Amino acid sequence: MELPKAIGKPDHRVAFEKSPKRIRVVVADTTIADSFRPGLLFETGYRPVHYFPEQDVRMDLLERTEHRTHCPYKGDASYWAVKVGSRRIENAVWSYEQPLDEIAQIKGYLAFYWDKVAQTRGAMFLFETGHPTRYYVPQEDVRMECLTRSDRSTVCPYKGTASYWSVRVGDRTAEDAVWAYLDPLPDCPRIAGYLCFYPEKMDRIEVEGEPRSAAGPETATI
Repeated sequence: MELPKAIGKPDHRVAFEKSPKRIRVVVADTTIADSFRPGLLFETGYRPVHYFPEQDVRMDLLERTEHRTHCPYKGDASYWAVKVGSRRIENAVWSYEQPLDEIAQIKGYLAFYWDKVAQTRGAMFLFETGHPTRYYVPQEDVRMECLTRSDRSTVCPYKGTASYWSVRVGDRTAEDAVWAYLDPLPDCPRIAGYLCFYPEKMDRIEVEGEPRSAAGPETATI
């Protein structure tokens, strides 16, 4: 799938699009940002980065610093420190206040260094070009007694071999509705053993109270 509104050289592309999920940033139990409409920036050689509309960020908890960086594809970045009580995290936030014309969509958005501010409560979101966001859940948070291992398996060249389970609740069965990469390839080790569900085979899947829909992995059955 071609990235939308991509710019740059043939071997370096930058694209910005809206993300379909709610994202929060929490520091010391204080919510710094909370958005139902974050942006997602794709750039060759880097992982996707979430950008938050300024109106969804607690700007009163940010303090501008003198730090600056330059990107030949996006422009000059300004930085802020996060201040929560007695805690201060230097240069944890950046924004392209006057981005290059080719990527003007990111004006008014801020991004966070996740290793400085983020925390998780178990589930993982997997981003893959050409696919909707996947929600992978640790097995300890799943009622495994409702799952039955099936004989199906598929192969993804980027993640490895997927195993499948059927869901049985009462007299209802959803065949091959759950998959997991029990021994994923080295490029994607963190999803090992996590379970992912086909939304169209479930009554409902919600993330932060919002319904989600997506197809399963496009892979070759073996």
